[in-house]
Amino acid sequence: MMLYLKYNLKSIEDLLGNKHIVNSLTQMFLNSSYSHLLFEGELGCGKSTLAEVVARKYGADEYNIMTINCFNEGVSDIRTVIDRFIYSSSIFGIRKALILDEIHGLSPQAQQILNKVLDDKNLIDRVIVIICTTTIAKVYPALISRFQHYRVFPLSDEDSRILIDRVLENENIKLSKYAKHMIIEKCGGIPRNILTAIPKLVNIEEKQEIDLLLDLLSMDESGDNLDLFKAMFTRGTSWEIIKSKLEKLLKQKSPESIRVGLMNLISGKLMSRFIKGELEGWALVEAYKVLKSAYGFPEKAGVVSGIFDAYRVYNYMNRVNGGKDGENR
Repeated sequence: MMLYLKYNLKSIEDLLGNKHIVNSLTQMFLNSSYSHLLFEGELGCGKSTLAEVVARKYGADEYNIMTINCFNEGVSDIRTVIDRFIYSSSIFGIRKALILDEIHGLSPQAQQILNKVLDDKNLIDRVIVIICTTTIAKVYPALISRFQHYRVFPLSDEDSRILIDRVLENENIKLSKYAKHMIIEKCGGIPRNILTAIPKLVNIEEKQEIDLLLDLLSMDESGDNLDLFKAMFTRGTSWEIIKSKLEKLLKQKSPESIRVGLMNLISGKLMSRFIKGELEGWALVEAYKVLKSAYGFPEKAGVVSGIFDAYRVYNYMNRVNGGKDGENR
């Protein structure tokens, strides 16, 4: 149940909190007086989703919206985007939207190239450029000045509670009072974190298990790897169950992101107050070493065999030690 995808913002009116953004953008839409936009805020606060809403409202067809993660782009890539997207015609309409996520990932030289493109005052008539960043200090000051700048703030406790209650009602699911309280406390008003946490805590009443799951989710941004992690490191789980969860996950994520996600979760468990002693820690460290070495080509085969080996190592060490410290909740 990927609630963080299902409950992506559909319209500006549905945005919780951040009334300064709602009011300003609503006025911009009413007047059709568009500007290039910069959204700054923490990871998971909704910057990219907000950019997509603006792009659609601007009038760009879905095939005329290009989203780029700037950590993956170099100077030559930006030049290609400019030539092939910004300055080319499209059968899907005149208006286009270019969304540059994590703009601080661009080199200073690439940022300067983009800055020159924005010298064209008439560009906004056919292309809106929207940039998003978690680290405004790494963005070229002259580039920042080209944009209408918005700070996207985390939700207040009250707005977080509204979001949780809205999802619970729509999905017809229930959370304990303690689970609701801890989601609000631990997720810090970040919508993606809240929406990731909700399905993991459904029907869980034990406070210690809720605390542990929220600690682990902080190490796994999407939460997608957590079910696999729990199966791998719970005594008595069969390989058939683990294999089923892994097959499902491989349809959604790359093998490498699964491997790294599991390693992050192991480190999270080792750092948590729920580790059951040195023997469980030892077993987790050995499983970590197996996953760390499961890197190479072919990628999928390496990760599948690495997960199988990590699962066997963990369970073998538990059997050798009689399961005294190794059994997970």
